[in-house]
Amino acid sequence: PIDSEIDLSILDNSKGVIIRKGVMKMNNYDFSVEGLVSDDNSIDLKIKGNNVDISNIRDYLPQKYSDYLSRYDPEGKLEISGTVKGSTGTALNPHIEASCILKNGKIEYGKSPLSVRNLSFSAYYTNGSGNKPETSALTVRDFRAAIGSADFSGSFSMTRFNRPRANLKLQGKIIPAELRDFFGITELSSAGGYADVDINL
Repeated sequence: PIDSEIDLSILDNSKGVIIRKGVMKMNNYDFSVEGLVSDDNSIDLKIKGNNVDISNIRDYLPQKYSDYLSRYDPEGKLEISGTVKGSTGTALNPHIEASCILKNGKIEYGKSPLSVRNLSFSAYYTNGSGNKPETSALTVRDFRAAIGSADFSGSFSMTRFNRPRANLKLQGKIIPAELRDFFGITELSSAGGYADVDINL
């Protein structure tokens, strides 16, 4: 379960409810909220979260993913900001835009002496001009990480969430023995050596 509470400073006027210096707490994380909730069921909100700890990210994932990721221990702080604007209703969705930045993150694997270090990226999500899955898009830029003695960089994008189209770019050096240890891939060769990769999918 996700514990949450909201502390709002509001002003009621002819246009609706103005939210000033609102704070939304979710599992000890504070998100600032400000904006307008109008009488005609439209909203215009700004949400921001600073120093959001990623160590508990498993708590927000479906069970089948959280079980698999339970062996990994992520560390790092996210800076999150977003806007929700537009009409709401049974057949209406507001326009959503959200972005986040992670710097100097880390992921440890309990059974391996290796870790993912210097993990950083920026991400942006929008539900697009139609405010629906068909026009939604996710972009991850400036991805960088080090696994063992190998460094990686790349980007990722996905559009049309109803029928996803994705593009992945990844550059770096693969050391099979280190990947085998960190990800627990027993089928991967433990032989020495490395390979330079430049992937564009």
